[in-house]
Amino acid sequence: MTLRPLVVAAIAMALLVAFASPGYAEFQVKVVAIDVSPKRCAGIDTPEGKASLRHLVSNLTKAGYKVRLIEEISAKTLRDVDVLILGRAAGPGSLRPEEVRAIAQWFRQGGKLLWLGADGDARRAGEEDATYRADEPNKVLEAIGSHIRVDYCTVEDFGSYVENADYVLVTRVESGLNEEGEAAEITKGVDRLLFRSPACLIGCMDGRLVAPEEAIEAGAMWLCRTGDHGTVVDMDGVKPVVYEVGYKGRLYLAMAEEIPVVSDLFTIVYSKVVVTGEAVVGGESIAIDSYGGVSLDGMRFAMNVVKWGLKVKAEPNMTGYVIISVIVIIVMAGMATYALRRGRRYAEETLGRR
Repeated sequence: MTLRPLVVAAIAMALLVAFASPGYAEFQVKVVAIDVSPKRCAGIDTPEGKASLRHLVSNLTKAGYKVRLIEEISAKTLRDVDVLILGRAAGPGSLRPEEVRAIAQWFRQGGKLLWLGADGDARRAGEEDATYRADEPNKVLEAIGSHIRVDYCTVEDFGSYVENADYVLVTRVESGLNEEGEAAEITKGVDRLLFRSPACLIGCMDGRLVAPEEAIEAGAMWLCRTGDHGTVVDMDGVKPVVYEVGYKGRLYLAMAEEIPVVSDLFTIVYSKVVVTGEAVVGGESIAIDSYGGVSLDGMRFAMNVVKWGLKVKAEPNMTGYVIISVIVIIVMAGMATYALRRGRRYAEETLGRR
């Protein structure tokens, strides 16, 4: 009897397992789901909100994506969805706990893109404060394990846009668009974006709200920021956590992050999140081509975000290969031990016959 067939079978099985990693098809038609519930998405049912939604859906469809408009967030409605776009929160508790869980479970499947829109803290009629503008997206960001958060404030940039101080015009000329690394894929062909009364993006490390630079060091990347005259403003009486009111300097309005979510013995797969201080759907969309006579690249930015988000990121998990290596070593050691014992037995039997 010989162990050679068993060894060959074991090695072949190990190689088969090594190449049988999860598949994330990149060539099938991708599904982009947009939340259109007025209960969750502020301004989606206004004339401007409806017009911007039609414009976005038209461009996504022309690009070959299948668009699904959803009014309910659950495992059922997110089935087969590749991209989920959420607008700015309509009010406190816009996202119920079960909806947050459904989003997190969907995100953890790997190969997903979540685009979260935020908003500044200007109070609407009848509101005591606008903390929910940050709290609602932050609930989702915490659930998916992101280092990005939204602070409790509004960003102004005097001089960037002449009509309103809180209308922030982000430009390539002012170094407001990141042209390095993967961020360049999202800002490619984008020269100007308009954020109307946007929120300020910050970081989160070990449960603490921190400066966005710490999130960037942890793996997030910035996409858009103000010029040197960006200013933190408090409009609802609830002070921001990271920045002092009146702080002046470059402030981040759009960030992205790749988050590892699926891991078997051989492959680690990521999902991606993009957070913008103004939403892409709703009453004041950033995905516009012009405003007040100023030419903008909002729709190009939106299409770049979706294209980047759908590029699947996966990398080898060395744990599986180490385990297979150990198994092979054990099998080979067992084979060697068996051969030695068989050799001794053969020698003893030969000597005994003599």
